[in-house]
Amino acid sequence: MLFRKITLAVPLCAIALAIAPCAFAQMSGPAANASPAEASASESMQRAGESAESAMTHAYQGTKTAVKDTTITARIKSAIHSDKSMRSSDIHVDTVAGVVTLSGSAPTAEAATHAQEIAQRTKGVRSVKNDITLAAENSSMR
Repeated sequence: MLFRKITLAVPLCAIALAIAPCAFAQMSGPAANASPAEASASESMQRAGESAESAMTHAYQGTKTAVKDTTITARIKSAIHSDKSMRSSDIHVDTVAGVVTLSGSAPTAEAATHAQEIAQRTKGVRSVKNDITLAAENSSMR
């Protein structure tokens, strides 16, 4: 997913850089006496430049958020994995815009709460949604 966003951002940057000089050129001197068709073309190019700039900004922000989310997820998974009390847990971590969702199963309610505390202490986390089920509940449902 991150690779696709970066792959999209690179061509958008190139397009924006190619269009920018034309789109942001100031009309002065002889060009000020341009015909209505030329003025319309100039306005159209300016709008295209602004649109490309906006698309590039959104692609950049999306990529930046995805990188932050991946970092948060990796930190939480590492902390849970290295915690000896969490060894028998099967916890999945998903992060979207700093909001962490924990799912999977834990052997006890204390382990599920501990996983939530680990996530809440992680830098960059805005909130945590704990959807962890108890392993005993999972085995009784089968």
